[in-house]
Amino acid sequence: MNAAELYTVDLELRGVTMARRPGMLAGTVASLAVSLLGMGDTPIGPAVADLVIRVRADGREVYRSG
Repeated sequence: MNAAELYTVDLELRGVTMARRPGMLAGTVASLAVSLLGMGDTPIGPAVADLVIRVRADGREVYRSG
């Protein structure tokens, strides 16, 4: 038996609240600044989704990346 038979993996969109928006904007600006200054190869921006792993049998959540 392998993990795909036991678990499901989904990306679930995060709820963007008014409290979270300033942080997301700051993360985006910082990512652009780092990229423009050549200090980073991979842009880092705000996460807009959580990686969620659940047990297939009962739907119980065992991991969430957020």
